[in-house]
Amino acid sequence: MKIAPQCRAIIETTARGVLAAAGHDLRIEAPIADGEVGDEKCVARFVVAEMRVAEMRRHGTKAWHAPTEERGDIERRIREEAFRDLEQIAVVATRETITVRAAQTQIVKTEATITANRVEGTCRLSLATLGVGKIRVPLGAIKLDDEVVVTYVIVTE
Repeated sequence: MKIAPQCRAIIETTARGVLAAAGHDLRIEAPIADGEVGDEKCVARFVVAEMRVAEMRRHGTKAWHAPTEERGDIERRIREEAFRDLEQIAVVATRETITVRAAQTQIVKTEATITANRVEGTCRLSLATLGVGKIRVPLGAIKLDDEVVVTYVIVTE
């Protein structure tokens, strides 16, 4: 069955480094360009240029808020630095594993729930293993933690 166009995955990033408290943790929304759900697996593709900052919070705080004026710069860095020369990210999810193909491929354990018309789960991915480029912040005092948390809910049409 085809995936409904409103489906999304949320990628949660964390700042680290000497000045991490001055940085932001992010929730990045990745709309699903297309895909299908079967009885035992889900296949989906995400267009890098469509990834958007959905929420942000000052590192070390708990309250998420709407993106600030930095949103455009962050989204540009996602396209030009993190996923340079990469148009799409492909994902294959089963009940036990998720395979993500970006610049490189990573397979991780997941606890996905697959029903007749819905797939949902959470996994942790390593940006380095996926071949994601380094995000450059002036003076390198704020870095992006290598591990990101991905939460996904996919519903079929």
